[in-house]
Amino acid sequence: MYRFFIGAGPNKYEEYALVVNFVRLVDLSVLEYQSGRDLIFKFWNTHDSLAMGAMIKAVGHYENCISTLKRAINYLKAIRSHPNMQAKELLPRKISVLHGDIEGRITKMRNAIQHLEGQVRKGNIVEGSPVFLMLEQDCIILGEYTIKYSELSGWISELHSYAKNLFRHFS
Repeated sequence: MYRFFIGAGPNKYEEYALVVNFVRLVDLSVLEYQSGRDLIFKFWNTHDSLAMGAMIKAVGHYENCISTLKRAINYLKAIRSHPNMQAKELLPRKISVLHGDIEGRITKMRNAIQHLEGQVRKGNIVEGSPVFLMLEQDCIILGEYTIKYSELSGWISELHSYAKNLFRHFS
């Protein structure tokens, strides 16, 4: 809306597209995380019945959160590597989600989520193996991949701080 009404944002359309999509996807990952968290709390705190609907919806929100987070990271990397992007000066040199094994863990979990459907449809699934993302008390699990809620919320918070800086700068 800022761009439409007052022309805010990067001047070059390519740069604008990178920044606006990064900010949009970070906001969406926050929303998906919060929605999943609220539903999993509902599941765990419902004592008069089994709130399976809440659990099933929470799984969907966390799947979307991981996929959206990976997309946001891809935009962040594109912003940082763009040769003429002035906005990258607003980002710190060291971004933890881009260092170490964090991005790799997010990518592996995202791939496991996205490729599970194909494995199930092709019959490449053995009895006892996961058929959807498992939501435990302190983490999400799919096969050999585990991400703690505290890690996930920390990564999202980090990206949110960068998105907020970019938004403030261009608004």
